[in-house]
Amino acid sequence: MWVALKRPMERHRLFNLETSLSLMGLELDDWVIIIGSWTLTLQIAGLLLAPRPRLLIATLVAGAGFLLYRRLKDRVPKKFGWHLLTYLTEADTYRAVADTHNLQPIVAPRPSTRRGVGEHAVHTR
Repeated sequence: MWVALKRPMERHRLFNLETSLSLMGLELDDWVIIIGSWTLTLQIAGLLLAPRPRLLIATLVAGAGFLLYRRLKDRVPKKFGWHLLTYLTEADTYRAVADTHNLQPIVAPRPSTRRGVGEHAVHTR
């Protein structure tokens, strides 16, 4: 006679799946801010300045912008920008406004020509 041995279920370690990709200690969105602000400043400064001062100004502005961005990022919840952008671009989903497209037509009551009070008045001649 065979006896089935019940083995305990295997347990696996839980991994934190909320980790983000980082390169040299900076996350992807940090790199986007640095490169984007540097490129934008470089193009705008290119209209007014010579090449060397343009590079210096672009680097300083990108660094200062990144420091401001990091201070803001530490003070708001994760994915705050994405949620704010989706909230602003949705078509009146969360707006508290009057429901104007499903209103029932309101018919003004006509004045009664009957004698007496109300619709149940008795007509006498």
